[in-house]
Amino acid sequence: MRSAPEAFSVTTADLGGGHIVLSVRGEVDLATAPILDRLIGSLHHGAHRVVIDMSGVSFIDSTGAWTLVEVRRQLRQAGRDLLVEDPSPFVAKVLDLTGTADLVR
Repeated sequence: MRSAPEAFSVTTADLGGGHIVLSVRGEVDLATAPILDRLIGSLHHGAHRVVIDMSGVSFIDSTGAWTLVEVRRQLRQAGRDLLVEDPSPFVAKVLDLTGTADLVR
């Protein structure tokens, strides 16, 4: 029997120098990806680099992966960058399968 998924949550840390880290926990899917998208959109102004720590992400679907790609595209157009740090094994596999593993540093 599968245990209940951990609730989706995001904490942020401003490390200074235009470096923001978002630590994501739970599932990034059709229901939660828009929340992550809006949050990154509201935080990235003034940030040169947005890093998403996904070590606490237990599941990501194609909507979540696409959100990361689209947000990265938008940030790059603004001269900024987005990187995924420490993806859980499941997240790393999905990013690899979807051809978006270049998001991982």
